[in-house]
Amino acid sequence: MIVELVLAVVIFGFVYFIRSRSEALKQRDRMGIGGPRPMLILGNMVEMGTMMAKNGQQLYRIFDEWKKKYGKLYGFYCGPRLFVVVEKLDMAREILIKKFDCFTDRMEMSFLSGALSESIVNAKGADWKDTRRCLTPTFSLAKMRKMSLSIDDKLSIFLEKIERLASTGACFDIYDHFKALTLDVIAQCAFAMDTDCQNNPNDLFLVHGRNYFDQMPSPERNVLMQLS
Repeated sequence: MIVELVLAVVIFGFVYFIRSRSEALKQRDRMGIGGPRPMLILGNMVEMGTMMAKNGQQLYRIFDEWKKKYGKLYGFYCGPRLFVVVEKLDMAREILIKKFDCFTDRMEMSFLSGALSESIVNAKGADWKDTRRCLTPTFSLAKMRKMSLSIDDKLSIFLEKIERLASTGACFDIYDHFKALTLDVIAQCAFAMDTDCQNNPNDLFLVHGRNYFDQMPSPERNVLMQLS
């Protein structure tokens, strides 16, 4: 009797799970938008993984390919969760400005840790609003103009270095130089620190910045992220 009861509960639970997933996957159709056909349990995650394996793990290329197929407004599923991609300028303005109160907060990113988990990237509700209110004055037109002088100085260093490397005719990885330029600009504009990340690979700001991102969870180091 107990075995039959347990089996009935398991079957009921499985049927309920499948039915709820099936209903969730109909959300896109009810909204009247297109997109890749999802699988019952995993949505479009298998297709995304296959496409990324072919294109060098570049997620944006998947969206480029889907845009060619489904246009500038479409949806895809990660499991039962629907994500809508909007590349129509008028609709993006409607979402981000005119109807912002209807589209607050972001997806929960539980893999973030430390200070980043409390940053504006992951903040919600009143916390996000307070942080945004503090940051907004920093990016006024007048202050951005003042920052442009510091950015211009750092860009001059970058261009001189790139020109010198290009003149040798040898291949080099420009990405590392862009990262150093970015850190120099952030250090100068945000912290008033005159760093030398572009010329000194041992600059403390560069070293600590690299260590911070190296310690963040990634598919290479996190088994759960690999499985997902």
